[in-house]
Amino acid sequence: MTKPKPKRVKLSKNKPTSEIFAICDYAMVDREGKMSIVGIFREMYADKIPSYIHHFYVAASIVGTPETAYDITVNFTSPNGKPTIRPQEVTVQIGLGGLTNLVTDIINLPLESTGQYTITLTTNDGHIVGKSYFRVIDLKTPQPSVN
Repeated sequence: MTKPKPKRVKLSKNKPTSEIFAICDYAMVDREGKMSIVGIFREMYADKIPSYIHHFYVAASIVGTPETAYDITVNFTSPNGKPTIRPQEVTVQIGLGGLTNLVTDIINLPLESTGQYTITLTTNDGHIVGKSYFRVIDLKTPQPSVN
């Protein structure tokens, strides 16, 4: 028996959204579909700029229309608003319960300046599925103290 192909959605009343969106040291999805996330971070410390992040993961739990495939683009933006690397395109398949997990690893992300870097997940019609960020801090620049 042939399994029917999932329908692809460009525009939908039930747009996909991320329930969890993490930038982390490691992430995986096991064979039962459970996602594990290790080492979530929001700040990166660099001893010199420009630099790069050798390896990290982007992990998201996505809610959408059950049994639907979505084409998701992972975009990386620098503090000046310019793309840092070429966007990554991923197709996710939403399960019967309306959930799926997305995990992608990123290697050698360039860090051209200090400031906030943004990672955005979008559908091909421009809908923002999720957005997260991390800050790059120069170790040689004194940071204001927080009381």
